[in-house]
Parts: sequence; C-alpha cells; structure tokens
Amino acid sequence: MAKAMITFVICILMIFQDIMAKPMEEDDAPVRQESIWPNGVVPYTIVSKYEQSEVDIIKDAMDKITKRTSLNGEECIVFKQRDSEENFIQIYHTEGSFVVLGNEEPNAEPNNKCYSRVGMTGKGQPVALGKKCITQGTVMHILLHTLGLWHEESRADRDKYIDIDWSNIQDSHAGNFEALNIEQFDMPYDYDSIMHSTSTSFAKDKKNPTLIPRGDATIGQRIYLSANDINKIRKLYGCKGEKKVVIARPFSV
Repeated sequence: MAKAMITFVICILMIFQDIMAKPMEEDDAPVRQESIWPNGVVPYTIVSKYEQSEVDIIKDAMDKITKRTSLNGEECIVFKQRDSEENFIQIYHTEGSFVVLGNEEPNAEPNNKCYSRVGMTGKGQPVALGKKCITQGTVMHILLHTLGLWHEESRADRDKYIDIDWSNIQDSHAGNFEALNIEQFDMPYDYDSIMHSTSTSFAKDKKNPTLIPRGDATIGQRIYLSANDINKIRKLYGCKGEKKVVIARPFSV
C-alpha cells in the first residue's frame, strides 16, 4: 500500500476543511466503485431551514453540475429530491438538524461549516452547507466531493506543480496537506480546477500562502467547473465521450 494511503488511514478521523472523513480499510481505494452513486443519480433532502434565496442557490448549483457534465443532451449526473432511496444526502447547516439514520452520527458542527464525505458512503450521509458557504461556486465544490472528487492538490504528483509552506500551516490541519494515491484518469494537474484549494488554506498568517503554484498560475477559483473537473466526473461515472469546454475568463481570481 502506498505510503500516502497509509498516512490517510492514520489520519482518518480528522475532519478536513470541506471533507468529512469516514473510516476505511487499508486496502480501500480513495474512491471505490461502490462509492459511486448508481446511474449518476444523487437523491437529496434539505433538512435545515434555509432562506428561499439560499435554497435557490443550492438547486442552481446542482443544475449547473448536471448541465455542465451533460453531453449531446444526455445527462451524466442528476440530483433529485429523495423519495424512498436508502442512500441519499442530507443538506443541513445547524446543530442537530439532520435526521439520524443507520450508522450516521448526530451532528454538532456550528453553522458556518462546509463539508461532505467523498463519494457515496451510505444511508443518509451529511452534507454541511453552512450559512456563510452558500455561494454557487462553493456549493458546486462541496457537491463534487459528494460525487467522488478530492482536492486537486491531494494528487500524488502535486509536488511537481505546487510548493507547500509547511511552517505556515496550522498545526492541527497539517494532515489536510497529505498527498493521496487518487485516480486522475490521465488528466494533467489543473490549477484551474474548482476543486483546488485557495493559496491561503489553513494558513497561520493569512498574509502569506500555504500553497504556492509553480509558474504563473492562480488557484482556488469558485466560479465554474473546469474542463478537467467536467471530464473527471464523466469518466468516474462511465459517461461516454469527452466534453470539449471553452471557458471565457475575463477576470482574475
């Protein structure tokens, strides 16, 4: 087993910035086939009381993922209101607000947290969308974790593309920066990914970065799914065809 994966298992009880860890066996791959949502359908229920404008943002983010990952009129990923499905996500923002089902733990997180487990983990799994996190880009980022994507800088080859200032990382969050043996579907490192953390993630001093791209690149955008984000999801879910994506970006991040 790769050293990175063993390290991940050792640190498995940590809550990542926006990934809720769940115990795995040492021979588990980061995203196993049984962790894929069947047929790309993710049933959901919103169990906290949000403002209607916030619900609209959450649903718009879901719709955008569906539209961006579709090709030639065929949908790859669909979010639907839960009917009676056994496996689904529970979107919440406040303490104790999600229904405890199966082996889920009661929640005690404050309402400014945002995180998801990676992939389908079973039963009514929690997806925290705190009040301060309700922007379309942040919601899309969290939901791509739900679908099975990890942070871009977690990939095993990341040291070729970014430098990490370990001295500026909050001690309790050093484990968030471990590299993992993650399937990349032969795609290049993507600074533009919506799954890339910001340059000051978990910084002791927010005036200085923890993640430093090599070369002229910006990281941490939360506006759109990159071409690689879209095609990783399509390949992860066995959707045929690679989508050609042209993104106009007349702005800086």
